[in-house]
Amino acid sequence: QYVKRGEAAGIGEVGRPHWEVNANVVGLCNEVVEYAMTVAKDLNAVVHLHLEREGEATVRSIVELANRAGVRDKWRIILHHASPSMVKPAVDNGLTPSIPVGRRGEFEEAVKLTKALVVESDYADDPRRPGAVIPPWRILSRVNNLLRLNLISEEDVAKMMIDGIERLYGVRYG
Repeated sequence: QYVKRGEAAGIGEVGRPHWEVNANVVGLCNEVVEYAMTVAKDLNAVVHLHLEREGEATVRSIVELANRAGVRDKWRIILHHASPSMVKPAVDNGLTPSIPVGRRGEFEEAVKLTKALVVESDYADDPRRPGAVIPPWRILSRVNNLLRLNLISEEDVAKMMIDGIERLYGVRYG
Protein backbone atom coordinates (compact mmCIF):
# COMPACT_ATOMS: atom_id res chain seq x y z
CA GLN A 1 0.00 0.00 0.00
CA TYR A 2 2.84 2.41 0.76
CA VAL A 3 4.30 1.85 -2.71
CA LYS A 4 0.89 2.29 -4.34
CA ARG A 5 0.45 5.62 -2.52
CA GLY A 6 3.94 6.79 -3.50
CA GLU A 7 5.15 6.73 0.10
CA ALA A 8 7.73 4.01 -0.54
CA ALA A 9 9.85 3.06 -3.54
CA GLY A 10 10.19 -0.61 -2.78
CA ILE A 11 9.87 -3.60 -0.52
CA GLY A 12 12.50 -4.75 1.91
CA GLU A 13 14.37 -6.11 3.58
CA VAL A 14 13.11 -9.58 2.82
CA GLY A 15 15.31 -12.62 2.91
CA ARG A 16 16.63 -15.81 4.34
CA PRO A 17 18.54 -16.54 7.52
CA HIS A 18 22.29 -16.25 7.12
CA TRP A 19 22.92 -18.80 9.85
CA GLU A 20 22.16 -22.50 10.00
CA VAL A 21 18.48 -23.43 10.06
CA ASN A 22 16.54 -26.46 8.88
CA ALA A 23 15.38 -26.84 5.29
CA ASN A 24 11.74 -26.10 6.17
CA VAL A 25 12.66 -22.63 7.40
CA VAL A 26 14.66 -21.94 4.24
CA GLY A 27 11.72 -23.16 2.15
CA LEU A 28 9.29 -20.85 3.94
CA CYS A 29 11.68 -17.92 3.55
CA ASN A 30 12.00 -18.67 -0.16
CA GLU A 31 8.20 -18.52 -0.46
CA VAL A 32 8.22 -15.09 1.21
CA VAL A 33 11.06 -13.89 -1.06
CA GLU A 34 9.23 -15.11 -4.16
CA TYR A 35 6.01 -13.43 -2.99
CA ALA A 36 7.87 -10.16 -2.34
CA MET A 37 9.37 -10.35 -5.84
CA THR A 38 5.91 -10.90 -7.34
CA VAL A 39 4.44 -7.94 -5.48
CA ALA A 40 7.41 -5.72 -6.38
CA LYS A 41 7.08 -6.77 -10.03
CA ASP A 42 3.37 -5.98 -10.04
CA LEU A 43 4.05 -2.56 -8.48
CA ASN A 44 7.06 -1.81 -10.68
CA ALA A 45 9.11 -1.40 -7.48
CA VAL A 46 12.45 -2.59 -6.16
CA VAL A 47 12.85 -5.36 -3.62
CA HIS A 48 15.79 -5.49 -1.19
CA LEU A 49 16.90 -8.98 -0.27
CA HIS A 50 18.96 -9.76 2.82
CA LEU A 51 20.55 -13.13 2.23
CA GLU A 52 23.39 -15.44 3.06
CA ARG A 53 26.63 -14.35 1.39
CA GLU A 54 27.42 -17.59 -0.43
CA GLY A 55 28.61 -16.24 -3.76
CA GLU A 56 27.30 -17.69 -6.98
CA ALA A 57 25.07 -20.24 -5.20
CA THR A 58 23.10 -17.46 -3.51
CA VAL A 59 22.75 -15.54 -6.77
CA ARG A 60 21.68 -18.64 -8.69
CA SER A 61 18.94 -19.39 -6.14
CA ILE A 62 17.62 -15.82 -6.35
CA VAL A 63 17.57 -15.92 -10.15
CA GLU A 64 15.52 -19.13 -9.96
CA LEU A 65 13.03 -17.51 -7.57
CA ALA A 66 12.86 -14.39 -9.78
CA ASN A 67 12.17 -16.53 -12.83
CA ARG A 68 9.40 -18.39 -10.99
CA ALA A 69 7.93 -15.04 -9.94
CA GLY A 70 8.01 -13.84 -13.55
CA VAL A 71 10.38 -10.94 -12.86
CA ARG A 72 11.72 -9.50 -16.11
CA ASP A 73 13.44 -6.40 -14.72
CA LYS A 74 15.83 -8.30 -12.48
CA TRP A 75 17.88 -5.13 -11.95
CA ARG A 76 15.10 -4.12 -9.53
CA ILE A 77 16.21 -6.95 -7.23
CA ILE A 78 18.83 -5.56 -4.87
CA LEU A 79 21.13 -7.97 -3.06
CA HIS A 80 21.72 -6.15 0.24
CA HIS A 81 25.15 -6.70 1.80
CA ALA A 82 26.37 -8.66 -1.21
CA SER A 83 29.81 -10.17 -0.91
CA PRO A 84 32.40 -9.53 -3.65
CA SER A 85 31.94 -13.16 -4.76
CA MET A 86 28.30 -12.31 -5.52
CA VAL A 87 29.03 -9.18 -7.60
CA LYS A 88 29.91 -10.65 -10.99
CA PRO A 89 27.24 -13.39 -10.95
CA ALA A 90 24.66 -10.81 -9.83
CA VAL A 91 25.52 -8.33 -12.57
CA ASP A 92 25.80 -11.11 -15.17
CA ASN A 93 22.24 -12.13 -14.26
CA GLY A 94 20.87 -8.59 -14.24
CA LEU A 95 20.58 -8.23 -10.44
CA THR A 96 21.84 -5.20 -8.52
CA PRO A 97 24.45 -5.92 -5.84
CA SER A 98 24.57 -3.56 -2.88
CA ILE A 99 28.02 -3.40 -1.34
CA PRO A 100 28.71 -2.31 2.23
CA VAL A 101 31.60 0.15 2.29
CA GLY A 102 32.45 -0.65 5.90
CA ARG A 103 33.85 -4.12 5.36
CA ARG A 104 37.56 -3.69 4.78
CA GLY A 105 38.60 -4.58 1.28
CA GLU A 106 35.17 -5.69 0.07
CA PHE A 107 34.13 -2.37 -1.45
CA GLU A 108 37.51 -2.04 -3.15
CA GLU A 109 37.26 -5.57 -4.55
CA ALA A 110 33.68 -5.03 -5.75
CA VAL A 111 34.37 -1.79 -7.64
CA LYS A 112 37.23 -3.50 -9.47
CA LEU A 113 34.61 -5.93 -10.84
CA THR A 114 31.83 -3.49 -11.77
CA LYS A 115 30.46 -0.02 -11.24
CA ALA A 116 26.88 -1.34 -11.65
CA LEU A 117 26.32 -1.56 -7.92
CA VAL A 118 24.78 0.29 -5.03
CA VAL A 119 26.95 1.66 -2.23
CA GLU A 120 25.60 1.16 1.27
CA SER A 121 26.30 1.53 4.94
CA ASP A 122 24.38 0.13 7.84
CA TYR A 123 23.78 0.66 11.51
CA ALA A 124 24.75 -1.93 14.07
CA ASP A 125 23.47 -1.48 17.57
CA ASP A 126 25.60 -4.30 18.92
CA PRO A 127 28.38 -2.90 21.14
CA ARG A 128 30.16 -6.28 20.93
CA ARG A 129 30.79 -5.68 17.20
CA PRO A 130 32.33 -2.21 16.91
CA GLY A 131 33.24 -1.38 13.33
CA ALA A 132 31.15 -4.23 11.87
CA VAL A 133 29.49 -1.65 9.66
CA ILE A 134 29.91 2.06 9.15
CA PRO A 135 27.26 4.73 9.49
CA PRO A 136 26.02 6.57 6.38
CA TRP A 137 27.99 9.74 7.16
CA ARG A 138 31.28 7.82 6.76
CA ILE A 139 30.60 6.68 3.17
CA LEU A 140 32.13 9.85 1.75
CA SER A 141 35.50 9.29 3.42
CA ARG A 142 35.68 5.73 2.01
CA VAL A 143 34.69 6.88 -1.48
CA ASN A 144 37.23 9.73 -1.35
CA ASN A 145 39.90 7.22 -0.38
CA LEU A 146 39.13 5.13 -3.48
CA LEU A 147 39.30 8.28 -5.60
CA ARG A 148 42.74 9.10 -4.12
CA LEU A 149 43.90 5.54 -4.88
CA ASN A 150 42.56 5.83 -8.46
CA LEU A 151 40.41 2.72 -7.96
CA ILE A 152 37.38 4.70 -9.11
CA SER A 153 36.80 7.92 -11.02
CA GLU A 154 34.37 10.74 -10.39
CA GLU A 155 32.32 9.34 -13.29
CA ASP A 156 32.22 5.95 -11.53
CA VAL A 157 30.98 7.62 -8.36
CA ALA A 158 28.24 9.44 -10.28
CA LYS A 159 27.22 6.18 -11.95
CA MET A 160 27.01 4.32 -8.64
CA MET A 161 25.67 6.99 -6.33
CA ILE A 162 23.47 9.11 -8.60
CA ASP A 163 22.60 7.41 -11.89
CA GLY A 164 22.05 3.98 -10.38
CA ILE A 165 19.92 5.32 -7.53
CA GLU A 166 17.83 7.44 -9.91
CA ARG A 167 17.19 4.40 -12.10
CA LEU A 168 16.45 2.01 -9.23
CA TYR A 169 14.12 4.25 -7.27
CA GLY A 170 12.72 6.46 -10.02
CA VAL A 171 13.95 9.63 -8.35
CA ARG A 172 15.88 12.61 -9.72
CA TYR A 173 18.92 14.20 -8.10
CA GLY A 174 18.97 17.97 -7.93
